[in-house]
Amino acid sequence: MAKNLTDTEIKTAKPKEKKYSLSDGNGLQLTIKPDGKKIWEIRYTVDGKAKQTTAGNYPTVSLKDARKKRDELKAKVSTGIDPIQEKKEIKAIIKLDEVKKFNTFKLCAVDYFELIRSKISEGHLNKQWGRLSSNVIPFIGEELMDNISRDKILKCLNRIQERGAIEEAHRVYNLVDQVFTYAVENKRCERNTAKDISTKWTLQPSTKQHYPTITDPVEIAKLLKAIDTYKGEYTVRCALQIMPYVALRPVNIRAMEWSEIDLDKNLITIKADKMKMKREHLVPLVPKVVEILRELHKLTGDGQYCFSASRSRTRPLSDNTLRSALILE
Repeated sequence: MAKNLTDTEIKTAKPKEKKYSLSDGNGLQLTIKPDGKKIWEIRYTVDGKAKQTTAGNYPTVSLKDARKKRDELKAKVSTGIDPIQEKKEIKAIIKLDEVKKFNTFKLCAVDYFELIRSKISEGHLNKQWGRLSSNVIPFIGEELMDNISRDKILKCLNRIQERGAIEEAHRVYNLVDQVFTYAVENKRCERNTAKDISTKWTLQPSTKQHYPTITDPVEIAKLLKAIDTYKGEYTVRCALQIMPYVALRPVNIRAMEWSEIDLDKNLITIKADKMKMKREHLVPLVPKVVEILRELHKLTGDGQYCFSASRSRTRPLSDNTLRSALILE
């Protein structure tokens, strides 16, 4: 039977050229390394296999504490538990819990929007994020994806319906579905709970909004004449005058930059990041538009924007300026 160690023996044990061990019996030993470190080790057998684990360093872990750890470990072994395997499983569970903290709806939504950022325009991206941040994130944003039930999603959609925004409810559902699809594909949740909702039976049918347009040549003539006689701000009038010729969205016109225009080649080159489809867009200019822009250049050519705001040359016309100007009597 091995002799039990004493504190005096442990304290006076000196390092040697090679590591060596002092046995305390019943699988506990103290290993002294060449650098002087003294490490407690416990040996045990599980299913006929000899194994070994550490129990801390001396003197941080005293002889008394090392023996207590040995006895606790041996007690587990006697019931068929492998302490090393148990420790690995506990670490795996802790790691999984830590990972899950990053699988909330809000964080998954943020990562999804970062993924699609380069694929859609910034304006559209902000509008889509606004829908989620107003209608969904305040209610389920901090919940883990796997804990979000069908009813919780539906409750968010019903809040939107109750205020009469039927089309908005359908759009929000599509966004939630996209976030869940992203999370499933990236193993951040088990399944797409949004698929449990049938919009056909849970949401009121959306009606497509038809935007009125003028097709009567006589009415078009009246509109063009009204634009030419517009008495408001000069930059607004110029913007209105070129709209029928370039067929661009109002945002691309009001935010048009002089760097995008080549008056010698009669061409506008709009960068991809300004376009909804994220592709560079070329617009040839007729002489009338070139003439308007040359005159406008005398006023705003020293700034960034062609149609700059009257109060600040560093900003383009506001979103409502052109819309309001078109409400002509």
